[in-house]
Amino acid sequence: MQRTILEKAEPVAEGAVSLLLRGADGPLAPWEPGAHIDLALPNWLTRQYSLCGNPADRDTYRVAVRHDRLSRGGSEYIHLFLNEGRALDVSVPRNNFPLLPAQEYLFLAGGIGITPIVPMLTAAVEAGASATLVYVGRSPATMPFADELRAAHGSRVRIHATDQHGRPDFAAEAAALGPRALVYCCGPTSMLDAAVAADTTIG
Repeated sequence: MQRTILEKAEPVAEGAVSLLLRGADGPLAPWEPGAHIDLALPNWLTRQYSLCGNPADRDTYRVAVRHDRLSRGGSEYIHLFLNEGRALDVSVPRNNFPLLPAQEYLFLAGGIGITPIVPMLTAAVEAGASATLVYVGRSPATMPFADELRAAHGSRVRIHATDQHGRPDFAAEAAALGPRALVYCCGPTSMLDAAVAADTTIG
């Protein structure tokens, strides 16, 4: 485990908070887009969160947490009781969702599922690949990092608010891709099912 200090906790959307964790004993373990950490909370619970910061920054980790109304104590504790300055132990990052090399990507994200996609999109663009993000949420106000992503990536990012436009057409998105494009999807089960039903190739 690595010891960190909660340097900053700030809202990033309705019901979602970003946690910036600074290494207490020097540089933190390296990671690549798609990785997650185990966060040991002071209430004796351990929860997994995707890293959504900059992999080149070895001094801090960033995660984002949605306040789940059916929380079993993890997200509720973070939103209601966890204060800045608190020491927290985190695991070395693990990556079960690696970004594979490609010349074209389609990223599909739903709600808090945007967290692993944020560094993936940045890495894809920096590698010179063609990359598009379709980001789905109930409304823009409920979607973490929406403004940050639009500012950084412009027209590569398409924000799709279901309260205004309904569900996006994943089949149309997939049909526009080249034969070697990779599709990465992270979000609620209903969204994953819709992406698979559209005959996409999930990375």
